[in-house]
Amino acid sequence: MTLPMAGILIIAHQHLGHELVRAAQHIMGRDEAALAAVDIGPETAYEEARERIRAALDEVAGEEGVIILTDMYGGTPANLGMDFLDPGRIEVIAGASLPMLVRLLTYRSRPLEEQVQKALEGGREGVVLGRSRSLRHPSPGHL
Repeated sequence: MTLPMAGILIIAHQHLGHELVRAAQHIMGRDEAALAAVDIGPETAYEEARERIRAALDEVAGEEGVIILTDMYGGTPANLGMDFLDPGRIEVIAGASLPMLVRLLTYRSRPLEEQVQKALEGGREGVVLGRSRSLRHPSPGHL
């Protein structure tokens, strides 16, 4: 059954993708449907990685398509993600971060292009120099 949203696939080095998923689910307070990660280790062969990504894309595909987040532009995960780019159906964003992912999860019922823009905004707005803005949480001690 295809879900009425875009799927999200994170492709990243080592365990980063799965940890981003875990952290986002903790923040959102729920397990998220159509969200998966494929982590790429130094021993992962390119074709093996492509097969794992293809299977994960099939698993998370939604009516709005899929957004692939990769950890670093120019890295193997980003290059692998670009192999699957299909504008308007499968979009790829490099530079994945927790603020970007949380923003995506918040707006995932929106059209694909709007979700892409929200993800980019979340990524940009999530990078803050501590002395330029207050990073204090209203309830001290909350992690």
